[in-house]
Amino acid sequence: MSKQHGPPLDLGKFARLAGVMVANIPRDLDPDLADEFSGNGDALAVVLAEGLTRENLDQALAALGKKDGDIIAPPGGRIHVLRVPVILDQPWQEAVRAAGPSTPDNCDVWGVGDLYPPIGIGIKDVKIVLVNFGPNGGNLAKAIAWAKQYNLKRTNPRQVFAIGEHEPQLYKKLEMDSMYMVATKECSFGGRQQVCSVWWLGAGRRADLLWTVGVGRPGDWFAFVRE
Repeated sequence: MSKQHGPPLDLGKFARLAGVMVANIPRDLDPDLADEFSGNGDALAVVLAEGLTRENLDQALAALGKKDGDIIAPPGGRIHVLRVPVILDQPWQEAVRAAGPSTPDNCDVWGVGDLYPPIGIGIKDVKIVLVNFGPNGGNLAKAIAWAKQYNLKRTNPRQVFAIGEHEPQLYKKLEMDSMYMVATKECSFGGRQQVCSVWWLGAGRRADLLWTVGVGRPGDWFAFVRE
């Protein structure tokens, strides 16, 4: 019996991986084999063996959310990279409301604006790297340690709120019914270390304030800035 290396790949991800591989196979290796891609598994295996390059493999890994440039997802996890315009001096209440229109009036996130003063003036386009630790989950300390090796900076809640405002369909892109995005610069509130977050629940969104010990579930994504 052959030994399995790593977790099994589900059919949807395998299809995307195969698609990227096939799309990047050099067609000049053998025209006859190129014509048989769709119907001849043996021919495809030969071309894969002869034509798959490091560059093609990187593209395949990127399609699965496993790699972006020099950044590699943690074992069992995924990454997603995006750019978002951030209003650096947006009033806190406006930022919260834009990120999470469904945020309850009694949520503690409304009350921590003084702990996160404006981070500049005007609007800045920011590159954000999101990391998810997969089915087994992670935690804030693990996320920060992972980000440190790539010189990624912790996110201010205003940056995560901007993602909530400008990416209302992000949960669909990441193929998740429900997800939390965690701003990784924590604060002390109510005698506990806490983090701001945005929660996508289907088409609904709300901002929240969570205990740091409670983040890192399979549906949680940690956000970092790439400068």
